[in-house]
Amino acid sequence: DTNPKKSQYTINVLADDNSFEKKNRSVNEPIFFYTGGSRSALALVVNKVTKSSAAGYLSMPKGTSSTASASSATSGQ
Repeated sequence: DTNPKKSQYTINVLADDNSFEKKNRSVNEPIFFYTGGSRSALALVVNKVTKSSAAGYLSMPKGTSSTASASSATSGQ
C-alpha cells in the first residue's frame, strides 16, 4: 500500500526465505535486514512514493563484491 499524501508506504520484504512486513514507513527511512549469514546489514531505502508504486534503492555495505542495485515495487492492492 502507498500513501503519496503522507509520503508513506507498506512493504513486504522476502529475503532468504524469510518474509516480514514494514507498515507505514516514510520516504528515505532505511529498512535494515541481513541475508546469507552476512554480518553486515543491507538497507532498503524508498525515495519516491506514488499512488500505485514505491521506488528506491538497495544499499550494500562497503567492501562487498557486488554493486548496489536499483529497486522498485508496485502496489498489489
